[in-house]
Amino acid sequence: MTPEVPTVPAAWPIRDPDRGRRNLTALAEHLGPAAFLELMGPLARWLPRSPDPDLALNNLERVLARPAARTMLPALVEGRGRTLDTLLRLLGASLFFADVVSADPEAVELLRGPARHPPAVDELAAQLRADVDAAGDEATVLRAFRRFRRRQILRIGVNDIVRDRPLEEVTRDISRAAEAAIEVAVEHARRRLADRYGEPLAAGGRPGRLAVIAFGKLGGEELNYSSDVDLIFVHDAEGETRGRRRIEAGEFYGRLVSEVVRLLSAHTPDGQAYRVDLRLRPEGRRGPLSRTLASTLSYYDAMGRTWERQALIKARPIAGDPDLGREFVQAIEPFVYRKYFSFSEIN
Repeated sequence: MTPEVPTVPAAWPIRDPDRGRRNLTALAEHLGPAAFLELMGPLARWLPRSPDPDLALNNLERVLARPAARTMLPALVEGRGRTLDTLLRLLGASLFFADVVSADPEAVELLRGPARHPPAVDELAAQLRADVDAAGDEATVLRAFRRFRRRQILRIGVNDIVRDRPLEEVTRDISRAAEAAIEVAVEHARRRLADRYGEPLAAGGRPGRLAVIAFGKLGGEELNYSSDVDLIFVHDAEGETRGRRRIEAGEFYGRLVSEVVRLLSAHTPDGQAYRVDLRLRPEGRRGPLSRTLASTLSYYDAMGRTWERQALIKARPIAGDPDLGREFVQAIEPFVYRKYFSFSEIN
């Protein structure tokens, strides 16, 4: 039996009481009498603290409309409903966080407990790597990347909205999560390709190296919740792989980049992890997905336009071989600071 739903209490700062009552009626139908009455006490206590009580109540009803999400109700109401307070403050900030919680109700555990220092990239990568390595098939691998991003965004959202952390800390934390995902995607893609084709070799017979360079907001550690990640890839091997099915090094790395993009950007029932933008690479869409360090530097020296050289200001190695990444950064300094302006470029 559905409990009688009262009018929205006068103490609640709801701008649209009619919609509020519809939300409460729907919550009662979703939860049943006992659970609804259990929710009402903490809801009355904490809803007025939300930045937008109307939005928070509407989003809460959307979240709890999903059967899987209702399993988190005991965690929300225990301890005088402190976790519900955190959730309502997130849900009153944006529909985006409602979608995140709806897609992964178990992540409500991230709303509990005291604040902690943002984890380092290595720690984040270790968490994701363990999930990817434990995955039994590619669908589970893709799900691991998407769940990782959702949970990191939810964790960061709590620090941002509830704990009022500084903007530079929030954008740096979002950027670190993306770096960790890219690092694990590169590792996973390379392992799969090496199993099939063998490793490409560089001069002296050593394994070829690949570096992932971030541009734009990721390069500046300024990602927001919905930013693309702007990347280019450089490698140093020019020969063939040494597996049973040999392919050219350039083809190997091109396939590796395509696989990284698939792991991060493919649309699945769980959504995307990250939107990867490769258009800042030399020659844009017409250029190879990865090219050698020497070829990349030659492009910037002989063909790079002013805006392309300006984009190098925020270039930063974030994944792959760190030594090759440092070589790239050191080598581009002349292109960043050299005066290349001409009348034709300005006009």
